[in-house]
Amino acid sequence: MTQPAIQSFDQRFARYSRKYLLQRHFHFIGQMGTVYSHSGRSTLYIMNHSSWWDGLVAYFAIQQEDSGVHYLMINHEQMSNLLPPQEKDSSQTLSTTLQSAIQLLHQGERVWLFPQGEIQHLDQRPLSFQTDVGHLLQKCPHTQVKPVTVQYLMGTKMKPEATLWFGEPFSLDWSTLSLEEITRYLQVRLEKQLDDHKARLLSHPVGSCSDFVPLLKNEGSRKKWFRFPF
Repeated sequence: MTQPAIQSFDQRFARYSRKYLLQRHFHFIGQMGTVYSHSGRSTLYIMNHSSWWDGLVAYFAIQQEDSGVHYLMINHEQMSNLLPPQEKDSSQTLSTTLQSAIQLLHQGERVWLFPQGEIQHLDQRPLSFQTDVGHLLQKCPHTQVKPVTVQYLMGTKMKPEATLWFGEPFSLDWSTLSLEEITRYLQVRLEKQLDDHKARLLSHPVGSCSDFVPLLKNEGSRKKWFRFPF
């Protein structure tokens, strides 16, 4: 696919997501922190994975703030409702995906990864990471990591709320750490932010946490109730 074709698809999909898909399914999407990283270094975004919506919500936030290119590693099976049918992931496909991510990071790009590797319950503790994230950072030791957490809430509206927290980027000399040390360190960092994220929401009445800037807010009428025939 040529670059103009990619840009055209990106624009159309962004418009479809904003005007239809997310408007239809969410009452509110909010963001704390900033998507953009000012360091100019390659950046690996790591995000918890508890819903089919995670990648789309992240993509929406990117489109609202950052005009740069981001690469999201999303399982094709989870996107089968929106994308043309593709072959099921195999070990060879996974290896190719990791090699592509390594190449992008070496080029100074921004890559997104769900280190859990699959959808897991939002409140599962401890978080369970696959070792792919460790392989990436060992191969790209100058990469900075930016933690992103997402929480979903059913409140006083018929549609759910989603909030994203973009944490501060950090980096270590990844080349001096073992695969297990990197994986464990990132797991603890993301889990801590996820718990702090939940605590912020719990410290406010449902739907009133002003820490998160609205990216999408449906002002539906409170009078639109179901009418029962009695």
